[in-house]
Amino acid sequence: MKILQLSDLHFTPEPGSRIYGSDPFASLEGALERAFGGAEPPELMIVTGDLTEDGSSASYRRLREALRACDVPICVVPGNHDSRKEIVQELCGDGIAWQRATDAGDWRIVFLDSKVAGEGYGGLGVEELATLDDELRAHPTRPFLVALHHSVVPPCPARGCQLDDAAALVARLARHEARCTVVAGHAHVPIQEERDGVALLTCPSVCAAGRHSSDPALVDAGFWASHSFEPERHGFQFLELGAGGAVANEVVEFWDSVQGP
Repeated sequence: MKILQLSDLHFTPEPGSRIYGSDPFASLEGALERAFGGAEPPELMIVTGDLTEDGSSASYRRLREALRACDVPICVVPGNHDSRKEIVQELCGDGIAWQRATDAGDWRIVFLDSKVAGEGYGGLGVEELATLDDELRAHPTRPFLVALHHSVVPPCPARGCQLDDAAALVARLARHEARCTVVAGHAHVPIQEERDGVALLTCPSVCAAGRHSSDPALVDAGFWASHSFEPERHGFQFLELGAGGAVANEVVEFWDSVQGP
């Protein structure tokens, strides 16, 4: 199965408005044109959080309208900027769903909620990890794709870039009989790593690429001292789910005004 992963759309309620220097509507439009313009379009779309910038009803309604033309099922999870209530009330429907799990051929896909209210960093907690445990026990021989917002592999040491339960998540998946893969966002940069046999893939941002500093002095000075954005640079990721838990990923990046970095 071919899956399109989008992340960090940061949609805003008003046409023409910009966030991090980027127009989120134009960025999403550019991503969808490229993702669905090929000879083999995706069969499923996963959007891993920060669907909107402000969590408002108007932003989700605008996003729902922008996604309506996509003729594939769309699965979403909340990010730290999102409102769980507004996702359910304003975004879900017409093929867009926030659900616990779904089947994708031989694979099982589980969607976890890593949002911590009022914070930039992520955490799964007892309930989300229990949901994963239940799924792993129910499907002991199937490969798993786990989707959440916060990356297991942080791009920098800043507190807001961390997932508190990263080690617990990887440990559970590493014990599973079949191979598992985790896909996430939040970092606004692509990351690919493997830990204990678990593939960890982080999708770039549709809205704007991010830059992270690991300089302790800048990290201690706060988010805007250690982070910046490239508003002209955008990206998404294709995932090919194969037999036996094999995953092939392709990161696609595009620029507003230039043809490369």
